[in-house]
Amino acid sequence: MYKHKKVPVICALLIILAAREVLASPFMMIASGDPALDDLRLVALEAGLTILSLTPPLSRDEIENILNITDSGSLSEAAAEAYARLESRLNPQPRFSEEGFALMANLILQFEAGIRSNSGIPWQGNGAMRPAALGLPIGAYFFNAAEIFIAPEVRLDPGFNETDGHFLTNVPYEAGRVDMFFPFRAYIAFGGKNWNFQIGRDALNFGTARRGNLLISDSPDYYEFGRLSFFSRHFKYTALVTHIPLFIEDDLYDTSTLPDDALTESLERYLYIHRFDVNLFDKLSLAFSEGLTVGNSPLSLRYLNPLMIMHNWTSGDEYPNWAGGRELNSSIFFVEANWTPIRHLHFYGQIVIDELTT
Repeated sequence: MYKHKKVPVICALLIILAAREVLASPFMMIASGDPALDDLRLVALEAGLTILSLTPPLSRDEIENILNITDSGSLSEAAAEAYARLESRLNPQPRFSEEGFALMANLILQFEAGIRSNSGIPWQGNGAMRPAALGLPIGAYFFNAAEIFIAPEVRLDPGFNETDGHFLTNVPYEAGRVDMFFPFRAYIAFGGKNWNFQIGRDALNFGTARRGNLLISDSPDYYEFGRLSFFSRHFKYTALVTHIPLFIEDDLYDTSTLPDDALTESLERYLYIHRFDVNLFDKLSLAFSEGLTVGNSPLSLRYLNPLMIMHNWTSGDEYPNWAGGRELNSSIFFVEANWTPIRHLHFYGQIVIDELTT
């Protein structure tokens, strides 16, 4: 009887510990543009470490792989503060929690206004450059294994450009000024200590460059994608599929020169990418990526093969040409290197070969 009584006691203890772990460190993805990534760069640079793969969104476990090998006592005051902010960011306090579940929400208000005395002087920028007037990011976290996230926003339509009047604001006080394509971040993600999967809408950014990367950049507001990653401290594999509809308009291309049967619109267009990252001695990271754009074709399982050389499918021959003999398919090859030989010194470079005929 005594041995049988120990089982529920031990199970109850494990449940309590698991619940405490969920609340202390929920599984989450850190988005491109999050200030935590700037803190991560600073900490790694001060510690003389090279980040394995700066391809946000990153999971909290990927960021902790850097923090776990960082000697926080050797950091400068600024880097130590960044280290503390990272720890706080990775262990947020939920608004509501119960066993196996946590809910977090924040209200963000950013009001901007401008006045000009001379209406003949144009305003700088358009609606796309104005911050959202109101944001309400909401995240739900389950058993330290899954995140459901949505961030509704109220902001100006990116095509809106104020030309008249003496007053400008980022508050869309008329229905015609509201960007109706929100939310710009909405996804579900789940994973564990060495893997994660994310599907939905979010920003992507593959690379170390500050002002845009050659393969995947965060210049668009969002991508519609699915991504699977496996990683350790020194290796990472990423598979990405993103939906890139084709819309060719007269203001971007002179469509009058195209044949009548030329394809100018298609929702069946996808970009497939796989990427391999390796980190040598925490000093040198190398990344190799290959991608394939397939135009006017539904999602295809064969392009999800993680080890196939995409170029060697010669898939361009299997689909109708766009116009004038131009293929709708093309492959791309990308190489990135990051090297931190000593503390406070970092080198990086990217090479991309595009328009490989397939």
